[in-house]
Parts: sequence; C-alpha cells; structure tokens
Amino acid sequence: MAVPSAPTSLVATVGDNQLSIAFTPGASTPAILRYEARLNTGSYYPVGEMASPIVVKGLTNGVSYQVYIRAVNADGNGASANVTATPIENVGTANNGWADANDFANAGMAYSNFDWNDPDD
Repeated sequence: MAVPSAPTSLVATVGDNQLSIAFTPGASTPAILRYEARLNTGSYYPVGEMASPIVVKGLTNGVSYQVYIRAVNADGNGASANVTATPIENVGTANNGWADANDFANAGMAYSNFDWNDPDD
C-alpha cells in the first residue's frame, strides 16, 4: 500500500472569479478518498469534487494563481501537481458575445475574434 501518485496532464480553464482544473488521476491503492487543492503558497484544503475537473471558486479576476492538486487515500497525502492560470471577468460575453483574445492570453488559448455588422441595419 502507498500514497497516491500525483495527478497528471493538468489543464486550467479560466472563468469569472474561478478556475476549472481538469486532470488525469494518479494511481492509488488503496482507493482515493478525496482531492485537495492549494493556491500559491497557502494550505491544502479539501474540495467537494471526487473526480476531474475541480472548480476553484472565490478567486480575484486578473490575479495569477498557481493551483496545486493532490489526492488523499487511507495511507496519506499523495504527491501534488500544479498549473498556473488567471481568472478573467465575463468569459465569453465581451464584444458582442465573443471574448476578447487578450483576455485569454494567459490561458494559452487561441481563436479568431469576429465582429459582424448586418448591412441591412
């Protein structure tokens, strides 16, 4: 028996005052009892989700967070993995329903930004 392996393949999706962290669980025997998160240099705390993704709420938009995720089983706390992202305000609602590409720069996302005006208006 042993503590869980670290989660892998962490991907952060930014939101308004929150981050959603998707991951692949690490190996664990005995079974994982819960997941815990830590922001930057803070303390670990239990999260409600028992599977990927984990949503971290109550964050400040425009502030970069390093989010650590670890699993806990009957043998103890597993190793952690981390990802860094910055929550942004009003994801997907700026500019006539299209998010501003500059808002997504920290998340590493890329897409086209279209603004179409009907010539009949």
